Amino acid sequence: MGLSLKYRPVIKAKSNNCYIVEKEGYSEIVFIVPTPNIKDKLTINLQELIENFLGILVENKGEYFNYPRSVNKGMSIALKYNTRWIIISNRAPKCWQ
Repeated sequence: MGLSLKYRPVIKAKSNNCYIVEKEGYSEIVFIVPTPNIKDKLTINLQELIENFLGILVENKGEYFNYPRSVNKGMSIALKYNTRWIIISNRAPKCWQ
């Protein structure tokens, strides 16, 4: 079992291995997809579902996947677009299931 969030080490943003992919599409709706692995089956399936929309995939690798930091990183990019809707994927990584 993993560490509780209270005792989990904080990883500084500079050492956070974050990879961002912006998929072009209809920019009135932006999807943010935080994921520990862009190439896993669930993330690829989700990309296929949202292929007509602007997608921001935030891959956060390392010992401690941090969903909130990935969401914040995606939000900072999504807010640069003149969008009406921002949808955040809450697909839990396999390590949480």
